[in-house]
Amino acid sequence: MIAKKILLFVALAATGTAKAQLLSDAILFSDLQPTATARSVAIGNAMSALGGDMATANTNPAGLGVYRISEFTFSPLIGMGSTTASFANQSLTDRKTKFSVGNIGLLMHSPLDGKWKAFNVGVAYNRLASYNQNMSFSGLTFGSRIENFVANAQGLAPADLNGFESQLAYDAFLIDLQDPATNTYVGALDANNFVRKSQFRRQDGGLHELSMSGAANYNDRLYVGLTLGLAVARYKEFRSYEEFEETGSIDFKQMVFDETRRVNGTGINAKFGAIYRINKIFRASAHLHTPTLFRLTETYFTEMFGKIMYQGALQSNTYPSTNVGKYVFGLRTPAVFGIGLAAVVKKSGFVALDLEYQNYKNMKFQVAANDQTASIDTRRYLADLTGSVTGLYRNVLRARIGTELVFDIFRLRAGYQIQTSPYQVQLSDISDLRHQLSGGLGVRGRNVFFDLTYQLTLRQFEYLPYAPLTAANLQRVTATSSNGIFMATLGFRFE
Repeated sequence: MIAKKILLFVALAATGTAKAQLLSDAILFSDLQPTATARSVAIGNAMSALGGDMATANTNPAGLGVYRISEFTFSPLIGMGSTTASFANQSLTDRKTKFSVGNIGLLMHSPLDGKWKAFNVGVAYNRLASYNQNMSFSGLTFGSRIENFVANAQGLAPADLNGFESQLAYDAFLIDLQDPATNTYVGALDANNFVRKSQFRRQDGGLHELSMSGAANYNDRLYVGLTLGLAVARYKEFRSYEEFEETGSIDFKQMVFDETRRVNGTGINAKFGAIYRINKIFRASAHLHTPTLFRLTETYFTEMFGKIMYQGALQSNTYPSTNVGKYVFGLRTPAVFGIGLAAVVKKSGFVALDLEYQNYKNMKFQVAANDQTASIDTRRYLADLTGSVTGLYRNVLRARIGTELVFDIFRLRAGYQIQTSPYQVQLSDISDLRHQLSGGLGVRGRNVFFDLTYQLTLRQFEYLPYAPLTAANLQRVTATSSNGIFMATLGFRFE
């Protein structure tokens, strides 16, 4: 079990290597957390069997067939995140606030004659995930990231060192060539040094989708729908890692290693769904989301500062990487299967339940579309990444339940969502379950409606600033995040 844990840590820790970063991207762009309309979020996004909301374009598009009138919606939101990280018996809390738009949507209702009652067309821009988060940690432990720089340099001439990590450590006098004949290196710190380690990590960006949908109503009994989506991904991460020797009794004084990473790209997908009205109260649904086929471009830049006594002189300099790393690749996310059940009592309200299944083992790295220049080595590398996905991730289950109570023109709503961990290896004191609690209210007029919602997402997770060479020098950071969203939707209905 220890070996499996170390394998997981090496793959997912923030090591600065391309492989770990790309594996991280796979889960980043597959784990969706829709915040489209205030009504949908308030009931835990349990909309699959209900319909009648623009958010269903990204869950079950058959829900757009329920409409009997045209509609325009606009949903701004404010996200407020808090992350507390614990490391070496010390805890730090960071906060972040961000304004965004959850949804802009337009649905056009077209009535038909005969048993096919209507065909509705919708266009929507919905937010599917947010990556905004700040996190910091600090504490005194044995070991050093310099050990990794030494291990990655062994056997290589100085001119052949990794230009993003080991080369910078060599230039900053943090590692030194001990034997030129065998290209053997030593570091300014090793596993026996007790130094302060700290890091600040800032994440920004999100995943949005522009969708075109069509949905039909058959005899007010069966509703079917299709959505074609264009996903737009934007992610930026900045990490500043520091080691500092507080006693001043050794030659090493300080190291700061900064990493900046950006990922941008687009993807295409399709969503299918159906709702069946069993009787006047109960409705059942099923939906399928195809994998999203992404074309992503990732850039990577590093910078290192070293302060050390070297051969009797204080060396204090900053060295940036000479190049910007760039990776262009394709990513296929896993498909989503879902079912739903709702009980609707006219003029009183409803209760709805959704279940979804997604197997992260089915994520796949591949050559980017239309890339005719990819070498055999590149294709093997992407195949190796896909093999790593199979060993690291597993299936995920999501459950959503929501309710709405009707009081004349007023609505009172509540919802809950839970998602299981996508990681195969589970740690005894980290559940990695994601809980989302939500509630809201609304006012529904004949032609205008207004909804307000608050959603709270709670999660535990583990973070490692770099991959450990041994289990003894594992730098483990445990964290809890609490992310709140205040959201409003203003909607207009028209003939």
